[in-house]
Amino acid sequence: MNHGLTNSDRKEKFGAIFILSLGGTNNQMKENYRNEKTLDPDAMISSKNYVKRKNFHGPVYDVDHLATFTISAKNGLLKAEDGMRKLRSMEKLHGVATMHCQVLIDPNYLVVYDKNSAQEVEIFPLDLVTEPTSVLSDDRHEALNNIVLFTVLEDNRKSKGNASTAPTEMHIFQSTRVHSSEIVDEIIRAKSSGSGSGPPTHRSEMTEAKYAPTTAEILNNNVYKQRAGHSAQVRPSKASSQVDFDVQVLNHCFDDIERFVTKLQNSIDSYKELEKRRKERKSNRKYMGDGMLTMRSQMPSTQNFVDIFQKIKLSLNLLAKLKAHIHDPNAPELVHFLFTPLALIVNTTREQPYQGIGKTVWTPLLTKEAKELLLNCLTSKEQDLWMSLGDGWVTTRQEATLQPTLLANLNNDVYNPVFYDGWSPKIGAEHQPVDRVEKLAMETAASVQANSHKYNPPLPIQKSRYYANTQPISLDEPRREPARDSVPESPRSAPLKNFDQMKRWASELVKHGAKVYEVVHDRQANNEKELSVRSGELVEVLDDKRNWWKLRNFYGHVGHAPVTILKPHETMSQYNNQDKVGYF
Repeated sequence: MNHGLTNSDRKEKFGAIFILSLGGTNNQMKENYRNEKTLDPDAMISSKNYVKRKNFHGPVYDVDHLATFTISAKNGLLKAEDGMRKLRSMEKLHGVATMHCQVLIDPNYLVVYDKNSAQEVEIFPLDLVTEPTSVLSDDRHEALNNIVLFTVLEDNRKSKGNASTAPTEMHIFQSTRVHSSEIVDEIIRAKSSGSGSGPPTHRSEMTEAKYAPTTAEILNNNVYKQRAGHSAQVRPSKASSQVDFDVQVLNHCFDDIERFVTKLQNSIDSYKELEKRRKERKSNRKYMGDGMLTMRSQMPSTQNFVDIFQKIKLSLNLLAKLKAHIHDPNAPELVHFLFTPLALIVNTTREQPYQGIGKTVWTPLLTKEAKELLLNCLTSKEQDLWMSLGDGWVTTRQEATLQPTLLANLNNDVYNPVFYDGWSPKIGAEHQPVDRVEKLAMETAASVQANSHKYNPPLPIQKSRYYANTQPISLDEPRREPARDSVPESPRSAPLKNFDQMKRWASELVKHGAKVYEVVHDRQANNEKELSVRSGELVEVLDDKRNWWKLRNFYGHVGHAPVTILKPHETMSQYNNQDKVGYF
């Protein structure tokens, strides 16, 4: 069956976006990382979309800011074509994060507002605004379509002695409600009738195809409403199989994660550029162009970080659940790809005001299968990152149910995620992955724990443009033999060989002062430095100074394994109680 995005494409997606640029595209989604504040239309906008704000009045348009470039021959950026070429290059490399704005065209000024707060971001004198251009394409799936761009000249009139001014810059927006040519025409009309006396301006339109689309076509096929390759946004239905549904959810998790990382990286880059400009000027004075950088440098909120941590945990649960269906790349490979953006996000949350956010995220709890997947496939560096996030990331639902002290962290273990496109279905109990052991534990626990095994998968969001010519993760029929890199199932039914001899061996070691631990999870070695172990196996601890302990098994094999899959063997406790060994 083909479920949309092929696994090789998903591998390319994570490899190209998460590994190379730590970001993703966001040009098919209305993304907002702050609490949305809707402007009051009755107070501000007339039926003709004219408004009066402070000293400015004129038509206002909803747009998304995509980029601002400094005009320079050195940068190879002089004309509208150059700006679009650079924008497309950005989109292919690491995505374009959008910022929701409004543009008011006053007879003397072009004013940019933050759409959420209605605060002024930039005030450009119209006589400095040149070469307004509309960029159109008849490709219904072209994300960089319906574009408005213009150049704002350096204001030499404000230059006094050694005072620095803002450089000549090109600003690029995407119109979200009207044809971009309408905005360009309004700018030209205002310049012609206003008091400004800047350079002569004429309308420029870049039609990047034989036939430009109509306004209705653009609005009906806006990049926020339709993904390439899909005639409409695909939402899982009740008739979909469980596997299909889980794949949809997993794809949406990936999309939100990459959009978040794109926004995060863009915020960091914008802040660095803003600081660079201030240092060069040796002044804190605000110049034209600083407002756009300031807006783009705003970091995601604390709740946004919590939300994305939860979606990463949900992704891990789903990868474990779908590992028999996902091939090339398989589930372990996708886990590795997920840990790249996770590392960036965790590094960001080491500073205030985000410090320690990751450790507060308990829901959704990992499934037993997800924990086993991580124990079997993570590298030592990834293992350290995982464990640094605290108990909420290493505790399964079963473990939490059996330990009342951990349950105190679970105010509500039902996870109902909301994706950036607003899809928020209610997921029934049939969608919750519960194994027999967990189910038995739940049935014997207090009624308040009845839902503690549940997590509700997130909402599907549109596929990002980056995968315009791909389809969501596809699933093959389960293979008779597992993939080479897939995680083997724990052979619990097969008893350990020579177990009685192993126990006697362990007892002798303890008598002589050695430390013996019991393995609680099967784990296959991924390289020559690691040791393959079986659940219930007894091992001698040779070095416990790191999170990966050096062990020797009954057969004399030596290697490393994570401490999270070990527990003190009962023989150690017995000798401890008899004061024969004091090594704990």
